[in-house]
Amino acid sequence: MIEKPRFPEWISDAPECFQNIVTEDSNETSVGEAKSLFKDGDRIRLYMERVKPGLSKKLAHQWHGPFRVKEKVQEFAYELDLPDRSAYS
Repeated sequence: MIEKPRFPEWISDAPECFQNIVTEDSNETSVGEAKSLFKDGDRIRLYMERVKPGLSKKLAHQWHGPFRVKEKVQEFAYELDLPDRSAYS
């Protein structure tokens, strides 16, 4: 008689581990509070789709920076610390 292969013990524990992870994640953030993408002081790059007239969009630099995040303005809007003499303002 051929014996069926047995699953490792960790497979039977997987649903419980997954539920623990989901529960921990939901405990970290309340219902009305969204996680922030960036924190103050993070260095990020700014994507600018528009290109100066006369330049090829394919060859233009569309990612600029890095810039530091000053503060969170809205859910997906951040104020950046731009250089004093920049063309971004």
